[in-house]
Amino acid sequence: MSLETNSPGTAMPSAKRVWWAALVVLPLVFVGLSLLGWAGPASVLALIFVAVVLLPLGAKFLTVADRYAVLNAVREGFAKLKSIDIVVLPKTGTLTAGKHSVVGVHSFSAEVSADQLLEIAAAVERESEHSIGRAIVAAAETKGLAGLPAARDLRAIPGVGVTAMLDGKAITIGGPSLLTARNLTLTVDQLLLVNDENSLGRTVGYLIRDNELLGCISTADAVNEHAEETVASVQSLGKKVVLLSADAQGVVEWLGKELGLDQAVGEVLPHQRGEFFGRLQADGKKVAVVGNEFAPEPEGVEQVAVSLEELDSIIVRGRQFKAKLWQNRVASAVLVLAGVPMAMQGFAGAESTFTLIYGGVLISLSSAFAAVQVRSMKR
Repeated sequence: MSLETNSPGTAMPSAKRVWWAALVVLPLVFVGLSLLGWAGPASVLALIFVAVVLLPLGAKFLTVADRYAVLNAVREGFAKLKSIDIVVLPKTGTLTAGKHSVVGVHSFSAEVSADQLLEIAAAVERESEHSIGRAIVAAAETKGLAGLPAARDLRAIPGVGVTAMLDGKAITIGGPSLLTARNLTLTVDQLLLVNDENSLGRTVGYLIRDNELLGCISTADAVNEHAEETVASVQSLGKKVVLLSADAQGVVEWLGKELGLDQAVGEVLPHQRGEFFGRLQADGKKVAVVGNEFAPEPEGVEQVAVSLEELDSIIVRGRQFKAKLWQNRVASAVLVLAGVPMAMQGFAGAESTFTLIYGGVLISLSSAFAAVQVRSMKR
C-alpha cells in the first residue's frame, strides 16, 4: 500500500470501496478458481485469509491518514510551491516580527521639541492598531508624555499613514510617500539623517501639522528569527524570493541584504502593486505571495502560505513527505513482490499452507509500513 492512497478526504471512501469490492470480487474469484479446478482447501484458506486478515488490515490503514488532515495541506502546499517561479514576501509581520520600538525622535521645527513631537504623535496614534502606532504610544507613556487628549477623526490613508484632528489642526503621520503626496522636500541635513536611519534598517515616519513638516520618528523592527533559513529553503528549490513593501527603499534594501533576498522593492503603494506583479509575471513566470497583506491578489497570483512559519513547515515537511513516499514505494514493492509469489503457491495448492500465510503477512506488512510512515509525519 502506498502513502499516495492515504490522502485525507479520500481515505474513508477508499476504505468503503475496498469492502464493497470484496463482497463482489471474492465470490467471483472463488467461482473462477473452481472452474479452473483450483478450489481446494488451500484456495479456500487463501480467500478466508484475505477476507479476515488482509482486507480489515488494509481498510484500517486506509483510514489512518484521515485523522491527519495536515498531511494533505503539506502535500498540496509543497506541490503548489514547486509549480511557481517567484515568491513575493511582505516586510512587517512576515520577514520582520512586527514588534516595533521607537529608537529616535527628531524635530525639524524650532517651535516643537523632540518630546513635544512624540507627545503629538502619541495623541494621534492612541487609537491605532498598527505596530508602529502602538510603539509610539508606548514610548510616550514610558517618558510620561501621554498627557494630550486623543486626537479626533482618526483616518487611515492606505499605503501612506494616518491623519487626525488635534487642537483644530490636521496632523498626518506617514512614510516617504506622504512627503511626495504633500510635495514636501527635506533639507540636505534632514536627508542625510533619514538615509542613515534607513541604512540601519529603521523605518522613518514623518509628522506633518497642516502642511508643515515638524519632524520624524524612527522605529526598529526585529528580523523574524526564521526568515533567513526559510528564504534560503525557498531559494534552494530554485525559486526567486522578492520583498515588496511600502517602506523606504533604503530600509527594504537593508533587509534584503540581511536575508540574502533576490530582490527588494520599496515605496510601492497599494494601487501600484498590480503593475509590479505584472512585471514579475513577464515571460510566463508564475508568482505566489505569502500572507494577506497583498489581498486581493492580482490576477494570476495566488497565496502559497499565510505566514513565514507555515511556508517553512510546508518546505520542511514537504521534503519529508516526498522522502517517505519513496521509502514507502520501495518497501511496499519489495514486500509485495516477495509476498505475492508465496501467496500464489498457496492458491495453487502447495504442500504447506504456511507458505500462503507467510506471503499474506509480507503483503500486509506493506500496509503496516505505510501506516507507520503516515503516523511519523504527524510529528
